Amino acid sequence: MNHRFALLDSKYPEVANGDYLSDRADIVLRLYDTSTGTNRHPTISTAHEHYGRFQLTSQSTQYGVYKAGNGVSLPPVKLTPGVPEWTPSLPANYSVNDQETYLFSLGDIYDLGDLSDKYPSTFDVRSKTKLRSLKFGMLDENYVSSTVLNISGWQNLPLLELLNIRKKKLQANPNLVNCTYFQTLLAAGSDITTVDLPIGGNLKQLELPATIQQLIIRDHRFFDTFHDLDQQGTKALTCEGYSRLVDLWIEGCPLVDTATLVK
Repeated sequence: MNHRFALLDSKYPEVANGDYLSDRADIVLRLYDTSTGTNRHPTISTAHEHYGRFQLTSQSTQYGVYKAGNGVSLPPVKLTPGVPEWTPSLPANYSVNDQETYLFSLGDIYDLGDLSDKYPSTFDVRSKTKLRSLKFGMLDENYVSSTVLNISGWQNLPLLELLNIRKKKLQANPNLVNCTYFQTLLAAGSDITTVDLPIGGNLKQLELPATIQQLIIRDHRFFDTFHDLDQQGTKALTCEGYSRLVDLWIEGCPLVDTATLVK
C-alpha cells in the first residue's frame, strides 16, 4: 500500500500529476548512433534497435517509463523484482544522435544493463536511485568510443558498487566519495587522471589506465593486493602504467603491498 500511488503513476504516466513527471525523471541521457563512424561496437549492425532497449532490473514491482526526444514515448514496462526486462525499441526511422532520453520511475532499479552500445555523452542522475552497477565501456579490441561522457549526480548513487568506464573518454574524473558501498572500478583504456574514492568501505578491485596521476586509498582495510581475486589470477590493483603518477597516498590499508607499488 505504501507504494500504491507511485506504482499507478508509473503505469499510467499520461494521467500522472505534474509533480511525478517533473520529479521522477530519474535519469537523463544524451545518446549517439553507432552508424556515424566515430563509434563502433563489435556486436551491433542495426543501431536503432539498441536505443530504447534498456535492460532494467528492479527490486520491487513497478513500471519503467521511457521518453525520447521529439516527443516519442514508449509504453511503460512492467518490472518484476529481480527479473531483467527489456524496454521496447524506438521506431526504425528515429535518429538518436544528440537527442535527450528520459527514464522515469527508476527509484527501485538497481541495474540498467550494458550501456556500452548506446555511447551516451550525458548521464545525469537527477534523484536518488538504488543503482548498484553502471557499465559504459568494454575492452573488446573492436570497440571504439570517441564520445566524451559527462556523468553527473554522483551523490544520487549511494549504493553503487561497480563502475565500468573502459575505453571511455570522460569530461570529469569519477567522484565516488558518497558511494559508500563501492567495490570495483574498471577503467583500463580510459583517460581519467584520478578517482575520488570513499574513505573506508569494501573496495575490492581497481583497474587503472596509464593516464592516472593521483591515487588515494584510505581506510580500505580489506583491499588486498597480495592475493588474487579469483582462480583466473585477477589482481585487486592493476594499472596500465605508472609513468604519470605524481601523488600516492595509501593510509589504513594493511593489505596493500605498498613496497611493490612504490617501486
